[in-house]
Amino acid sequence: MATVNDISFTELESDAEDNLPSTWTTGLQTPGNTVTELDSDAEEDAQPFSASNSGLQSTANFTELESDADDLEDAQPFCKSDLQSTRNDITELESDADDLEDAQPFRKSGKRKREVTLLLDSSGSEANSAFEQERRKRVKTGGETLLSVFSGRCCSSDCLARVTRADAAAARSAFKEKSLCDQRIWLLEYFRTHSSQAEDGSFQFSFNIGLELVCATAWYQVVGIVRSRFYDWQKRFRDGMLYPLPANFKRRGYKTQRTLNAKTQLDRIAQRYGDRMPNQERLNLPSSFTKREVYERVKDNAEVCSESHFKRIWRSEEQHITIPKVNRFSKCDECTELKVKLGQTNDKVLRRSLITQHQKHVEKQSSSERQKYYKHIQKAKASPDKYMSIIIDGMDQHCTAIPQLHPAPKALSHTDQLNTHITGAIVHGRGQHTYIDVKEYPHDSNLTINIILSILIRYADSLPPTLYLQLDNTARENKNRHVFAFLSLLVELNIFKKIKVGFLMVGHTHEDVDQFFSRISTHLKKHSITTFPKLLQAIPASFNTHTMTTAQRILHIFDVRDWLLPHQHSMAYHSKPHIFKFTLDQAGKATLQTKDWSTSPHWCDTTGLTRILSSLPDGQPRLVKKSFTDIDIQQIERGAEKLRPYFQPGDIEAWRSLCELLTLEEEECEEDDATVRWPICDLLLAVSQPVNAPQQEVHADIIEEEPYRQVHLGPKGRKERRTEIREGDMVATYIEAYSTHWPQIGRVDKVTEDGLVLEWFTGTLTTKWKKMMVAVTGQRGRKQVWVETIPRDSVILLPFTLTAGDKLPLQVVNGLREKHWDYFE
Repeated sequence: MATVNDISFTELESDAEDNLPSTWTTGLQTPGNTVTELDSDAEEDAQPFSASNSGLQSTANFTELESDADDLEDAQPFCKSDLQSTRNDITELESDADDLEDAQPFRKSGKRKREVTLLLDSSGSEANSAFEQERRKRVKTGGETLLSVFSGRCCSSDCLARVTRADAAAARSAFKEKSLCDQRIWLLEYFRTHSSQAEDGSFQFSFNIGLELVCATAWYQVVGIVRSRFYDWQKRFRDGMLYPLPANFKRRGYKTQRTLNAKTQLDRIAQRYGDRMPNQERLNLPSSFTKREVYERVKDNAEVCSESHFKRIWRSEEQHITIPKVNRFSKCDECTELKVKLGQTNDKVLRRSLITQHQKHVEKQSSSERQKYYKHIQKAKASPDKYMSIIIDGMDQHCTAIPQLHPAPKALSHTDQLNTHITGAIVHGRGQHTYIDVKEYPHDSNLTINIILSILIRYADSLPPTLYLQLDNTARENKNRHVFAFLSLLVELNIFKKIKVGFLMVGHTHEDVDQFFSRISTHLKKHSITTFPKLLQAIPASFNTHTMTTAQRILHIFDVRDWLLPHQHSMAYHSKPHIFKFTLDQAGKATLQTKDWSTSPHWCDTTGLTRILSSLPDGQPRLVKKSFTDIDIQQIERGAEKLRPYFQPGDIEAWRSLCELLTLEEEECEEDDATVRWPICDLLLAVSQPVNAPQQEVHADIIEEEPYRQVHLGPKGRKERRTEIREGDMVATYIEAYSTHWPQIGRVDKVTEDGLVLEWFTGTLTTKWKKMMVAVTGQRGRKQVWVETIPRDSVILLPFTLTAGDKLPLQVVNGLREKHWDYFE
């Protein structure tokens, strides 16, 4: 066996028919021998090395080199495949990135002499320095292995020490599996989403691997990007590039950089402000937008094409982005009010102010609330052992009635269909589930609570300590004290340590669950769904992803609302906050804290009592009674018989079985509660944490002045009425000179030492009140508000404000009736 410490290969010109010199076989017995390779013009004798055309030195570790004399006689110049076939650990010969992309076999021109030295494994310092030199080359070319990355040090903070190996491997794999063009697009998009621009135009970048923030050096080393390439594309992003141009972009018919920028900006605006339709592959921008306003936004953010070409691109390539004239979703009150004001004025200054106000309103929802929701999704996917994220919503009922036939025959009538209601839930990173009923249960807080219970039972063996819950902003089903009391129960039973509930803005509550419903609706429109079992099969078939999708009928619902009602305190002023948090205090009891928006810096404690539950209930709740008053079972059965020619074999029997089951359930609506197991018992058995473990989170002592009233728990005390009169208050007066006018109502315009400057209003006890206008002396046809100064003692009631309908409050009406008796009777 021969041990080689230093072998020097020298390439010389030779003929193609020459063999390797015999000195090779004998020279391997001692270190320091030189083996000469001959290059020729013949291709069969020229073997490419994994190196560039210039002479480079690379290090390698040879543990053993064994060969026979016969094998050495037939040996060819070393190449990469020969080295991999041995049991030796060989470090690859690499050059910088440009040479690697353009690497070609050695040229066959000239008598060029080339010498390559292979330094083999040694315990001395020379091998260590050679290994460090090779590691630096790998860093330069982006080919450094993750093991080499973690063995080095990125910066003084040592960011790599906080990154897990699994997150690093996932980040590198996600980047390396992209094509070269996709990598460039991804880099620019990453720079855009992870940067902020200061007023002076400079950019601040943030980089993360998983959930850990790291420096730029650690980021591009882990992802596997060459250093020069990273800073080159970062410079291009600073210079305003939004979309990378391919090498052949100058050919005729290819889009210019300005056109690509405009298209990219339009897609970003649609993703930021658009609402996904639950039954169509379409993004609806707010109906208050116009195409010209969208173009102005695009133009402000990048150098783009002309407005006419922008609209042409929109019509031809971005048809899925629309601005509806009428939004069929529930409308935001503020958006509607601003749109009405825009339609009533032609003043450019006022219109610009209203548009800016609307943009800020939409930005609040798009840039803060949705981003917080997406952050919760990312945390749940990255750390399922710590977080769980769930969103629950109901689907549009118009497209889920069965049977559905395509094409629809004339014999199919809506009265012959069975109306179904689908409630969808997405457990991010785990699965997506649908729960179907035929409207035999009321859609209230009990439905939401039972769906949450069903999801928790499905994942009972892997429940994390924190639950993020996203619900629709409706008081009937979600935003009420019954749902909050149930969530407090989950915390007090230590099933979760913390629960955060988020509600989006009213009229802006369309998220990924609506896209989930859109896929179901699209599938149902393309396929005939003739029976209820086929509906259950069609929902999972609507998705091609590997995510688990289930569909099941709701067989029973527990009456948790009435079960918890005697054990919960009343709640008031909970309609305004959008973020709710349930945690344990030091006594092991669930407490509630709220925030107006996710960007609010501090949590607000409740006023009055601190706990929702006064005590824990015993036993288990009863079952909700089924009601079939809205289901005509006989009509549905007759409709199925009428559609027999369009059904497949077995469909009629399926309908008969379903009708018989519904008839049986209607006759025996009183189901025995003891036959159904209470799911909370199974959850308690699955949770191994000790009960009543207090939450270690420290609440903020400093509470900011929120623009909403804090949530109040428990009975409300009598409201203290203010006696001090301020500007803008409405007051009721009695002035004898105007005794023929009753009641005398005005708004305080100014408070002076002499009295009150009042704007008089006109109206009655039960009608709307508006300002009283009087003619201006000497100016025909011109009117102005009647303003008068009155003494303070003429005010007969405490100050008040008009209702939302500009009417008098009931308390003021009763007070005026009593005063009328004193003054006039």
